[in-house]
Amino acid sequence: NAHIREFEVVKGITRLNSILIFNHERRIEPENRAEPFLGDSDLIEYCEKSNICLLPVYELFKMARDVREGLLSAGDARDTIKNCKGMFIYEPPENN
Repeated sequence: NAHIREFEVVKGITRLNSILIFNHERRIEPENRAEPFLGDSDLIEYCEKSNICLLPVYELFKMARDVREGLLSAGDARDTIKNCKGMFIYEPPENN
């Protein structure tokens, strides 16, 4: 990820947020998938320190479903993703 760091230096950016959306173990039902990157703690730590959000497609799906059903506002969903550092795990809003 040297190219990300070089971009930061060249452009003088001190806080770069990135999102990597991925679909791991796509041939396995989402509920049966292992936690992504479980064996690569260095990657998770790097992403946390580098303001990179690792966003599994299934977590994005669950969040989008709650937005569609009116359980979560689009703005809150957007803010949640924008503030993510490292692995994103969607936590549904509590029922009121």
